[in-house]
Amino acid sequence: VAILEGNAPGNALLLYTKQTKQTQHNQRNTNTTKHNKTQQTQHYEREQTQHNKTQQNKTQTNTTNTNRHNERKQTQHNKCNNANKRNKHTKRKETQQRHQHANTNMHTHTRASLLCL
Repeated sequence: VAILEGNAPGNALLLYTKQTKQTQHNQRNTNTTKHNKTQQTQHYEREQTQHNKTQQNKTQTNTTNTNRHNERKQTQHNKCNNANKRNKHTKRKETQQRHQHANTNMHTHTRASLLCL
């Protein structure tokens, strides 16, 4: 505590009071600054956490949608492949039946022709 020179006994008390008030004021400012920084940090952390969650959800949604899309494409591809296989099989069978029928007719016709001789 600084003591003022002079005869007035109130000067020292006045100076002490001013210094004490200034110290208290400074301490309040320091506390307020710390509090504000803490609040800002917490706010930022909450925002960052929310942002990260949102990004994770978007990524998960995109992955899910991509998977579903690929599954639908694969299912459609499989359906087409199966249909093509069925069609080939059916055509092959029809062709075989036509040939067999033609062979049978030819054989019968040949036999009939021979009988007529």
